[in-house]
Amino acid sequence: SLVFFLMLLSGCGSKSAQPGMTTDVRDGITIHNGTEQLFYQVGNGQRGELRFHFKGETGSISACVYMKGYPDYPYYRGQNIPPSNFTVVLLDPGEYIVDIEAVDYAGDYTIDWSRR
Repeated sequence: SLVFFLMLLSGCGSKSAQPGMTTDVRDGITIHNGTEQLFYQVGNGQRGELRFHFKGETGSISACVYMKGYPDYPYYRGQNIPPSNFTVVLLDPGEYIVDIEAVDYAGDYTIDWSRR
């Protein structure tokens, strides 16, 4: 499988048992806690791009991108991700899952998706 990424690649590890992502606003800053799971589809001959944008101030956030059914073989895994912008390119057809886990993550994050 071909993947282009700008961060370290390794196994995904265990998932938190917390159901869903919760947000709270303290002193005008959004605090994220919990997990979020997102799904993306790449068709034959397509190229998928996940553009991650992390703008956190405190706390921690982790992300894992893997093909459905293969969580032990991630295309990307990052823990305690610092403020950053990066892209993960998905070239193999199939359904991909992105797991996000946050612990007192103060700030914002977005994931932009496109297929070509």
